[in-house]
Amino acid sequence: MIKLTKVAIIASGMVAFTTHLSLANPSEYRLIAFDNCEVVTEHELNASQIEAYRALKSSENRMESISQPIHLIQDDIDSYSEQIGELTERAVKEEGDMLFINKALLNEQKALTEKLETLIKAHEADFSALEKEGRRIEVRAREFEKQVHPLLENISYDFIRIIGPENKDDPYSCNSKNIAMFNL
Repeated sequence: MIKLTKVAIIASGMVAFTTHLSLANPSEYRLIAFDNCEVVTEHELNASQIEAYRALKSSENRMESISQPIHLIQDDIDSYSEQIGELTERAVKEEGDMLFINKALLNEQKALTEKLETLIKAHEADFSALEKEGRRIEVRAREFEKQVHPLLENISYDFIRIIGPENKDDPYSCNSKNIAMFNL
């Protein structure tokens, strides 16, 4: 029953996505290439370029969603890692030709390492999902690059911006950090 429900959800999502793509007007999507913040070329995207772009954006959005559980434990991971590093430095001392090892501190380090491993193991599925989506983004990015390459041949540019219905009204600044830019 669970597998059937998952299949139904995935299928309905795919139908909604493809319906949206088929309704998307290619002239609503434009690629703008910049060199040193100056526009060097601007093109309307065709249907296959839009499809590649939207697939890439979909994966990026999914990656953001998938990464939430990892963000929630990141402070714990950082804390454990820092404590383990500090214990390691304190546990092993070198004086001249002599090496001194504090076994009590090494035991504390081992206990913290086990806690860190347990935390990471508890989120193994989250890390696995991140890795899988990262590979999907890589494939989709290559496909997007392949699709827009003909528009950018023999043009010197620093980055590109894709403008579509979902971001046409977003404020834009060449140096803004909150605008999605692609370096190809």
